[in-house]
Amino acid sequence: MPTFKVLVICPSGVGKTSLRGQIQAGIHTTTETLRIQRDAKQQHEELIALIAAHPDLTTERSSSGTRTTISRVGQSSVSLALLPAPPQIFHGRETELRDVVDILTQCTPARIAILGPGGMGKTALATAALHHPDVITKYTERHFISCHATATCQDLISLLADHLGVERGRHLARRIARFLEYAPPTLLVLDNFETPWEANETRPEVEEFLSTMTAAAHVALLITMRGAERPAKVKWTRPFLLPLRPLEDAAARQMFIAIADDTHEQSLVAQVLKVTGNLPLAVSLMASVVSYEGCEKTLSRWHTEKTRLLSDGYDKGSSLEISLMVSLTSSRMTPEAQALLNLLSILPDGLSQAEIMHSKLPISNVLAAKSTLIQTSLAYVDLGKTLSVLPPIREYVRGVYPPSPALKAALRQHYHEILALPQDRDIVAQFMATFNNLQVILSDALLNGCEDLRQTLHSALKLDTFAVFMNRGGQQLIGSFDPYLAEWGGDSVYGTYLLHRVGSSDIRESAKVQVDIIQGKRYFENASPEMKVEWYIALGRYYAWQDQPAAIRWFRQAISVGSACEAPSTPLDLSNAFCCLGGVLNGIGNHTAGKSFSQKARNCAERAGHLPSEAYAIAREAACCVSLGDLPYATRLLNEAKGLLVAGGFQGSAAYTSVEWHHADLLLLKTEYAEARRLNERFAEASEGRTLAVLARVNIALINTQTAGEAGAIRAELDRCRELFKGSLAYTLGTTLGTMACDVARADLEIREGNIHEAKATLERHFTASRKNWAEIEIFCLERLADIGCGLNEVEPTLEWAVIFLASAFTRQNKVAGMMALRCMGGIFLVKEENNTALSLFEVARAGFAAMGVYRSHADCLRGMAEVHEKTHDFTKARELLIEARPLYQHCQQTREIGRLDVKIRNMEERALATLAQLQVPVEAPQASESDHNEEVGGDHRSVGLVVDK
Repeated sequence: MPTFKVLVICPSGVGKTSLRGQIQAGIHTTTETLRIQRDAKQQHEELIALIAAHPDLTTERSSSGTRTTISRVGQSSVSLALLPAPPQIFHGRETELRDVVDILTQCTPARIAILGPGGMGKTALATAALHHPDVITKYTERHFISCHATATCQDLISLLADHLGVERGRHLARRIARFLEYAPPTLLVLDNFETPWEANETRPEVEEFLSTMTAAAHVALLITMRGAERPAKVKWTRPFLLPLRPLEDAAARQMFIAIADDTHEQSLVAQVLKVTGNLPLAVSLMASVVSYEGCEKTLSRWHTEKTRLLSDGYDKGSSLEISLMVSLTSSRMTPEAQALLNLLSILPDGLSQAEIMHSKLPISNVLAAKSTLIQTSLAYVDLGKTLSVLPPIREYVRGVYPPSPALKAALRQHYHEILALPQDRDIVAQFMATFNNLQVILSDALLNGCEDLRQTLHSALKLDTFAVFMNRGGQQLIGSFDPYLAEWGGDSVYGTYLLHRVGSSDIRESAKVQVDIIQGKRYFENASPEMKVEWYIALGRYYAWQDQPAAIRWFRQAISVGSACEAPSTPLDLSNAFCCLGGVLNGIGNHTAGKSFSQKARNCAERAGHLPSEAYAIAREAACCVSLGDLPYATRLLNEAKGLLVAGGFQGSAAYTSVEWHHADLLLLKTEYAEARRLNERFAEASEGRTLAVLARVNIALINTQTAGEAGAIRAELDRCRELFKGSLAYTLGTTLGTMACDVARADLEIREGNIHEAKATLERHFTASRKNWAEIEIFCLERLADIGCGLNEVEPTLEWAVIFLASAFTRQNKVAGMMALRCMGGIFLVKEENNTALSLFEVARAGFAAMGVYRSHADCLRGMAEVHEKTHDFTKARELLIEARPLYQHCQQTREIGRLDVKIRNMEERALATLAQLQVPVEAPQASESDHNEEVGGDHRSVGLVVDK
């Protein structure tokens, strides 16, 4: 496990560049400029040809597909103020629409600029506001004017005159202003206003005209523009409307469903929406493809076609690529901004300000380039103050303008320096924020070759180790090492590679790892003692799920060698060895030894000052305490471990997940099913496709079995989990343990459903297979085989199983299992009519479960005691015990048991009243309460005073 120490990044010379660096940056920028100018010219020519071939491109589509027909501009003085229809599909902009309408109806004069990237829904928002009833009421005249075919200020003036019906001629701008001055309340919507405005040579004239045209207070102005800048010389109404951002997830899903229907698998819909970045145009186009091709085929096409999939249309309202091309050919773009955008196109996490400043990118005036991208809305600064690009824009730019090798090399060198540092809380946070970037940059270098190969290999190994440590998978980069292994076989990087390959708990391909183990034994034969310790720990981790005796031997070997070392890393290595050994011993049922080694692991971690390892050790000790029956102390330990990790900023790490996993196990044991389900569902979602996720799904199936879940769905889920353990996850838990967990969970369901013979055979088979290796599976099987209520055997064979269960618990010092065995025995003696023995056993077990806080078993003991008292005709005591059991069953969602208890309690009350009537003893009838006769699961039973003097 990596060592994380305190360090703050503070590179010297930030903001200074050597003369050589300035020259290199200048050469790079010049080269980029020539390439971008060439490409821009080509794309500009393509765009002009496209417009010439399709005259319809001079109109703007609304989101409903209706467009304003403006033809023969300059040839007629007839008003062309035909309004586009309101958008038929409009989700997620309710807040912005309310803000726009409030300004238009409550502010005089109203001046609004709707800003944002192309495809963000600016036109749809403007059109929706145009048709809002309050706006219609206030403005007698409403005009929607699309400006994207206007190249100059004069074009804009002519277009506006034609829409307003002002005769062309001299002083046209002045006559438009005079016309508007005497017009009734008027709303002007100027769509795509960036087209006439953004050219530097025409911008002052356009802004002057806009100012003159809106001098009258009763003339409201609403413009839509790509970018994040508002034209000057206009007093825009405050507060400004913020540039539009991508839709929220819920709104994007609503928009998708409105187009593609709600018949698709939700997980696939989530994948589809993820690639759109919730950009409204991309969502709309992607949903249209899904509506006739389905999600799976659409996703498959996206992986090969990218933005071409969304570019079958011939205008920017129906083609994502044309919309993006318009933005990229903006006159506001510079070669430096284009170069920065090219680099951002391969970086899923964007670039922080620190990365932009410290990575020495060969881009002159990189901060100006950043500003340009923000002004054109090709990039934005997210809540984490990171310069980011929306996924559809990234995909398009990456395909058209991939970043140059020089740009990637500069950023890679910066990442080498960061990965070489010891890692404290701040550095870990930085890694997490840029984790995907690190993977992309290093993977690109490994796949395509690079000059700094050795550094890249070391960085890749460190990143993969960090990925395992922070619960982000593992061996994602290490798979690219094969071409380099022969060349680097004698280098220290090869030893690190072997440690990672063999010791990683996430992925184990048996055949390959066996080869790695053979190579490792040769490599580490003459290694230093501290390296041997790491190798022995890696071997122990590999065998922990497959061959426990072998794992124990390797961990003890690591402890033996490590105890004689004095290297700085020794305390941490010993902590890892002690902790792993404690986990294996606890797993095979030696809980006391497991606890002892876990405590030693904690002491070593404290000496090393390594919070995650300390938390691991505390969680291991807690797991041992659970088995030993000290559940309250285990709870305190887990809370302590979680507090350490939160204080150190290690939420989301593998150590934090380990603590949460042990907590979920504790909750499941205590039968706190609601909270246990919540945690396991989180594991299943967060670790999808990995061992932890599948184990969590098995746990959820167990909970569903115990809380009246649907049998068919539970069987199907367990079958899926079993196939995963036999296939892709066969070497994480081992085929045997993974499939055993699924099988015994299935047997639990079959007991509930009455399929006794199948359940019995499965439990007996897996009890035999799990002895000495898997204490948890063994106890699970024994608890059911020894329970007369499960109906698996006749009385005497069940008693034999209960004796075996009690002996096993006594040998392992497993108090929880011991109390379970006593409860099972109580049930058996109850059936045998040995009431005093049964009552004594139930009372002992009840006290144990009450102290441990195990709700269902506590309630089961109370119910058993009630049955004993009922048999001896002490109905008052029996009823009191059943009423005491009811909230315990309610706490663990036992609806069937609550229903049976309610019936039994009422029967006892009726029987007691009948007995009193026969004896002719005057008694006040019990007052009926809603809770006493409530058939609902959540009813609250209160004690009703029935006293019979004997």
